[in-house]
Amino acid sequence: MTIQLDEVVFDETNLRVRDMRTLEGGRMRRRVRLQGVLTDVVHRDAVEAMLDEGAAAAGEWAGWRALEIRPGRRLWVRPERFEREVGLDGQTGAFDLVVESRELTEEAVEPTTYSWDIADSHASLAIENDGTAPAPVALAYTPTEATTRPGFSIGARTLVYDGVVEAGQTLELDDHTGQVTLDGNNITPDCEGLPPRVGSGVREMVFTAEAGGSGTAEVIFHARWW
Repeated sequence: MTIQLDEVVFDETNLRVRDMRTLEGGRMRRRVRLQGVLTDVVHRDAVEAMLDEGAAAAGEWAGWRALEIRPGRRLWVRPERFEREVGLDGQTGAFDLVVESRELTEEAVEPTTYSWDIADSHASLAIENDGTAPAPVALAYTPTEATTRPGFSIGARTLVYDGVVEAGQTLELDDHTGQVTLDGNNITPDCEGLPPRVGSGVREMVFTAEAGGSGTAEVIFHARWW
């Protein structure tokens, strides 16, 4: 199994990974601790290479980076603490890197995508989430006719645009950013409700409209695991 932080791939032979969750200020937080340890190494170069590996992972960065500790899944993390040491004999060394995760869940590296031909209001689409946690959705909807108050829902979560989408325009929803746009213009204040999320297993997404509705949509999400 490959352990990778952004572009840094760790040598698993000398690496320990600890996945931690703690309650702080009434909120659960997730951290991952990466520890590299080398003992009784003949060549100092091997020790330095391992320590450079840890330092490269902990180097300065802006924003969040992808950490993969399980095949096909990733966390978005930022550094919290880094330590390194080398023995006086030059044949032992260790590093200790702690990173904080932006969210409690891991997400699939590869997205799941559905293309949807919508005939009219109340059309539905079966969506399967292989993960164990609800997954935020991004979608793009382009009608072939003027459509009034288009909405998308999964279960009790429904988002409705209180306006008209003309034929050929594109309505986009991104639950990651919390924004809804129409041909690139922010229309979030004109929307009602909560964006749909895909729960674990097979779920049904439903489209509604007060008038019009036929068109196409693309639904994209990354499966999530607790």
